[in-house]
Amino acid sequence: MGGGRMQAPVIQKVIFSKKVFVERRPPDLPAGKVGAGKAKFLVKKGSKVRPFDFVAEIKDTVRQRLTAGVSGEVVKLLPGKAVLIQTSAVIIRGVAGNGEDSEGEVRIAADYNEPIKLEAIDAGCLGQILVGGNVPTLEIFKKAEAVGVKGIVCGGADFSAFAKTKLPILITEGFGRPPLNRKIFDFLKNVEGRHVFLSPEYGELLVARYVDGEEDRHELLDAQSEEVTEVFADLKKGMEVQVFTSSTFGQTGKVEKVLEDKVEVQLDGGDKITVPGRNVGIIK
Repeated sequence: MGGGRMQAPVIQKVIFSKKVFVERRPPDLPAGKVGAGKAKFLVKKGSKVRPFDFVAEIKDTVRQRLTAGVSGEVVKLLPGKAVLIQTSAVIIRGVAGNGEDSEGEVRIAADYNEPIKLEAIDAGCLGQILVGGNVPTLEIFKKAEAVGVKGIVCGGADFSAFAKTKLPILITEGFGRPPLNRKIFDFLKNVEGRHVFLSPEYGELLVARYVDGEEDRHELLDAQSEEVTEVFADLKKGMEVQVFTSSTFGQTGKVEKVLEDKVEVQLDGGDKITVPGRNVGIIK
């Protein structure tokens, strides 16, 4: 477009939803075990729950109980199978996912622009979802699986390593070593230790409301308040954008100047680049 006016696609990475549904399913028991597939509900429709409230149990040789994991209201009981809880949540969207749905506590394993290293993964990572800039080698995924990591959220990963692991993964920027979006990283750092839900199939990480009141207001409402509807928008100075060129693929920065058919971007890493307008997306 001429006259210094140009449009680019809108990319929404973080949204706040006032109504999401979390399905809590008791652990499966081996076929033939007493109570296999039969959960006893400890709540009823309309019950208000908090994260550590028990919502169901299965009696085996040892009684197994399931916690709510979130604050909200029970809206449906699926007989013998699951509890459906309505809550509000921040949803982080990625560009690629791998593995089965998972859940665990957030643990920062590396800075937003740094790779996750082998020494950052230890027995203390059991049951956790790791967050870091990128995953450069298959060995990282293998060690994470070995110690019982529940998933990884990162800006980028080596494609061949990504394709060879079954570990649940969410990539937010692209393959290779792009940094994790700073807004996403800062948000996850603020909620480190929070129980979250990872859905690689849908390319989403769900961070549900934990308590009612002010404690969650800063973390959750600081995200985008509602989903955007526009597909394209005018590029303007000061906008946060993501760059999609070979040398800086996935990196983010702010628009410094809109030219005839190009845009000047100050990258978060410090470099200033000029790229075709078709190679950027506006982050909302």
